[in-house]
Amino acid sequence: MDSTARAQGVEGRERLAWAILIGSFIIWVALFISVPVLLNRYVQTARRPMVLAVLADEGTVGLSDARGRRPAIRPGEPPQMVEGQATILTNTTDSALVQVFTPDESELLARMVVYGATNLDVIEADAPRFRASGEQYELQLDLHGGRMRVTVPPREGRPLHLLIRTPQGGEVLLEQAGQYNVDVSNLETWVVVQQGTALTTSSGQQLAVGEGQGAVLRENAAPDGPTDTARNLIRNGDFNDGIAGWDAAAWFIQRGDQNTGETTISDLGGEKVLRFHRVGEGAARTEIWQAVNQDLADMESLQFLVTLQITAQSLGVCGQVGSECPLFAVMEYEDIYGSRRTWQQGFYAFGTPIPNFTPAFCTSCEPPVNDHVHVPMHELSTWESGNLLTQLAQQNIQPRRLLRVGLKAQGHTFETRVYDVSLVAR
Repeated sequence: MDSTARAQGVEGRERLAWAILIGSFIIWVALFISVPVLLNRYVQTARRPMVLAVLADEGTVGLSDARGRRPAIRPGEPPQMVEGQATILTNTTDSALVQVFTPDESELLARMVVYGATNLDVIEADAPRFRASGEQYELQLDLHGGRMRVTVPPREGRPLHLLIRTPQGGEVLLEQAGQYNVDVSNLETWVVVQQGTALTTSSGQQLAVGEGQGAVLRENAAPDGPTDTARNLIRNGDFNDGIAGWDAAAWFIQRGDQNTGETTISDLGGEKVLRFHRVGEGAARTEIWQAVNQDLADMESLQFLVTLQITAQSLGVCGQVGSECPLFAVMEYEDIYGSRRTWQQGFYAFGTPIPNFTPAFCTSCEPPVNDHVHVPMHELSTWESGNLLTQLAQQNIQPRRLLRVGLKAQGHTFETRVYDVSLVAR
């Protein structure tokens, strides 16, 4: 009996040892498989917030982040930096410029112009924490009311998933580079694609909207469209194809002993930018032009849009007769009588308008003349003309055919950067 008991005890210990060994092996195999899986899952799904730079283009802009309300932003102040989430509020005469950067601020992912009477929530703005992740950049917005213009610059690498939600329960998905307008009222949302493609969703149904098209989103209804509502008459207005489509004029230099200037396409943060640069004394001028040759008879509106930055200017305002602005947006056209005419808008960053010294408009230019627009030095600014056809009609001018559009830079020492220019016809 004793030997039998001992044998059974040995056998039991052996079974226990084998159980422990097999169990340990199973645990090791489970850890061997699960730890890399869990680690890979963490690498794929871990996120960190992107950076939003918010500045006031006009008026006073309200800004809140995850910690609460921030001080109001005024024109000329440096941009306020926000991570991840934000609420941007504008009154009727205000506008804001919002740039969305990668977490390390090395790359611009999107630029948004928030116009007056707009309430915009940035619900999510984050990026994968690790480069090895295959996930995309996420930018989700709630546009409760008002109007915004979104520019998504062309870029390579990790894609951006940009989703805009509307009060009517609709969604606008922007995954392609381009320029888009979204206008929200109480009853409907207008989506207009100047360049690129937008995928709109309403009441569970989808509609793709291409370049020059629009769509209307209403509650409990499928998207209405696409409609041929707007068209950008300027090609390569974001200069992603360099100077292609534009004719660059030679520089005019008043004094032969002075430096000429440079007209170049620069890469700033992954974005192509047109740059006019000159250092010297005496007058200098350069310009680029693009032929359009567009009949305006059926057009209801024509609107110039420019995103620019002036980083150097030696002359006050635009010189003694107002003709030497570091940037002019120009449009040449024929009126209904066949006369060739010019419309232009000047921009400056330095000086104060003083009659007969540094006038607020070009005193030597043919009518119609516009007051020059002041933009803060070194700051990125956007400008929108309003309906030029209506403005010209108020001065008894009726354009018949648009001939060409141009950008001019004049002055002594100046540096001007143009990020994009559009001429939108409806």
